[in-house]
Amino acid sequence: MFRRSSNTTNMEQRNDNNKNNKICFNCKRPGHFARDCRALREVKSTIRNSQNTRVTKRTQVFKHKEKKPKKKVAWSEEDETYRQTIVKCAKAFANAEQEVLSIPGTSADEDITYAVSLLNEQNRAETWPERFEPKYDLSLAESPVKEALVAGRILIEFSNLTAKLHQELNYDPYWAINETSRIFSKVRGVEYDGDNLEWYDLGECDNSMEGLYTKKCISMDSNIF
Repeated sequence: MFRRSSNTTNMEQRNDNNKNNKICFNCKRPGHFARDCRALREVKSTIRNSQNTRVTKRTQVFKHKEKKPKKKVAWSEEDETYRQTIVKCAKAFANAEQEVLSIPGTSADEDITYAVSLLNEQNRAETWPERFEPKYDLSLAESPVKEALVAGRILIEFSNLTAKLHQELNYDPYWAINETSRIFSKVRGVEYDGDNLEWYDLGECDNSMEGLYTKKCISMDSNIF
């Protein structure tokens, strides 16, 4: 059996005493050196886990963007009922438009456009009563404004149906506007000039027919009637 030297024993005792008297620079606790500190290892582990979590989240976001469906540029079978709703609305407007035009001295371009502006003013007053006051009581409207208001309400409904196509049903916005304009013109017996959308700015769309169809579809009547 080997005997441990007194020098070795004394050195170990001094090291133990030094450890007991030493305060860790990391956790400020006595009994160990900074290189042996468990708190440092725990911090590094936490940082590493946090970095891994951020990478995972970024990956998930990227994958989510990759899975975003493409915009539709043709009618899908599941939306056939909605397409029929658009056609029905266009036919309702065509009938209301004829009611307006049957009154001497009226025009779709002027009277229905004016009616739409009145409806928009009323909507603003109802939505923000603290900012806007209604100028007219539309329930008291007389002919031909009364008939024009009926057509104007249908026109706004048609605009909202168009907006839903690209805002909720994932259709390409320019395709949706062209397609509904084509349906709108065909039902009314008005020639549609194709896919020219220079007149329309999607960034300024307020979902009202005042900015959507009255500039193009309705104004074509001035050359017809």
